[in-house]
Amino acid sequence: MKLLISKLMEGLRSPFASLLLSPTSSTSSQQSFRKHLWNLEIPLKMTMLAWRACQNALPVNDALAHKIKTIDAKCDFCGEIHESDMHAQFDCPQASSIWRASSFFDFVQAHKFRTVVDAIDDFQRAYLSSVEDLVAIMRTLWNSRNEGQYKQSTLPPRLAISRALNYVRDYKEALDHFVMPSNASAARIGRDSHGVVLFMATKQSSTFTAPDEEEAHACFLALKQAWMRGFTRLIVERDCLTVILQLKANGKSNSSLDLILDAILSFSKLFFTC
Repeated sequence: MKLLISKLMEGLRSPFASLLLSPTSSTSSQQSFRKHLWNLEIPLKMTMLAWRACQNALPVNDALAHKIKTIDAKCDFCGEIHESDMHAQFDCPQASSIWRASSFFDFVQAHKFRTVVDAIDDFQRAYLSSVEDLVAIMRTLWNSRNEGQYKQSTLPPRLAISRALNYVRDYKEALDHFVMPSNASAARIGRDSHGVVLFMATKQSSTFTAPDEEEAHACFLALKQAWMRGFTRLIVERDCLTVILQLKANGKSNSSLDLILDAILSFSKLFFTC
């Protein structure tokens, strides 16, 4: 696929785009952490939630109270005077009830994390291959918190965690499925508005899969590569017409193609224009 990319920074930024481009993201350690987090093989909505939690940018009561005077900063579940990101994810009894249903409860109880970044970093050192599961549980915690806050019915903790972890496994399996014959490869090319090539990459594969899935996978990898290089605006050309038509159709299922289309749609929201 081809991309027409501009590094122009004018225009309105979404809160999330401003977050990603903030000065706090410039240090080498934070860049390394960001790269590791965004390379996890999990749905983009999970990665985005974890990244916002790391930046103390979740819409918890304490943050909202600074912007809207009528909102109480207290936790709706335990009455803690300030519901912070850390409180919502780890310290609240509501969160503890969900962690207790996971295999990581003893680890969470044994550590007193200062920040969400510390929690993910410590978890990575202890369970290198299971960071995806941690982020999936964080997403489960957030969903449960929102459902409880608005008095909606919530799933039992064990069932909610099981569904989240199974979803991550299905997603990783779908990504692994996007492979092609050994004599074929998927190419991604990024150009600026003058047609000058800014980046290009190919990925050779060994097993055949459907052409529309190959195209969707290449599109996802191109979006990811463009974002990691710092581009903020892009245009997807007609090389990816199948992907565009599928997104407009807005059909939902558990097929491999729909999983990757969901990831493409989520990732596109990171750009100012896409």
